[in-house]
Amino acid sequence: MIRFVASPLLSSFNDTITHAFSTREGGINGSANADLCVGHNKADAATNDDANKQLLAQDLSLAEEQIFSVTQVHGNDILAIAAGDANTNDLAGGSYDGIITNRQKIAVCVKTADCVPILIFAPKQNVIGAIHAGWRSTALNIAGKAIDVAACQFGCNREEILVAIGPAIGACCYEVDDLVLEALAQGYKELSSGGEIEDYLQACFTPSPQIGRWFLDLKAANRWQLSRAGVLACNVDTIERCTSCEADSFFSHRRDREKGRMLNLIMLR
Repeated sequence: MIRFVASPLLSSFNDTITHAFSTREGGINGSANADLCVGHNKADAATNDDANKQLLAQDLSLAEEQIFSVTQVHGNDILAIAAGDANTNDLAGGSYDGIITNRQKIAVCVKTADCVPILIFAPKQNVIGAIHAGWRSTALNIAGKAIDVAACQFGCNREEILVAIGPAIGACCYEVDDLVLEALAQGYKELSSGGEIEDYLQACFTPSPQIGRWFLDLKAANRWQLSRAGVLACNVDTIERCTSCEADSFFSHRRDREKGRMLNLIMLR
């Protein structure tokens, strides 16, 4: 049986949008780490990935061709697709880590297996977005940049934008080194006047027993960036489930070193 995770906040708008964070439960079992995988990089698993994508689309009452994805590169480039733009087939597969659109009937998505999936919805302007935020993209303020694109290119009111942060690796399991801490610190310094940096680091990093190691709360880091971009805290719904802890429910690159990934999508009906 295919299982999805939904945001209670976004579920209040089910008459306007379809959204889902997929799990590994259900789908085609073609390898030890397949299940509902939609993101293997191995050629022998590609057929199962395609079949899983079809199953996922059917379960959400979508046509498979409605699911729109890009090539994720751990950067901060956002693809903006306006309602009157060219056929989305000409845009698919480009190198981006986020998609913002006001076009109906395309399910914009990102694939994750520990990185933070972020879904965005502006109800008044009917604008949606899907963001892939690993630590590198987070250091580059991808969440804040996505809100800037929604506001500046689509006319969204920042204080009315709703955000759902999906399942991702938690601080309980995500141990990183000084390089990651320094990258996120530098990225945040470039956004702030400097006075907030200590609060930001304390909220996002907990010292590990090992010197030079830290436990990173990547969801918290993205919440800080969303707040700085003008999103109200009451409009951010965080699903506090750890992909590394819940082996039966989620793929995790940190845990398994495999290439299985989940699909996280949102669509204007």
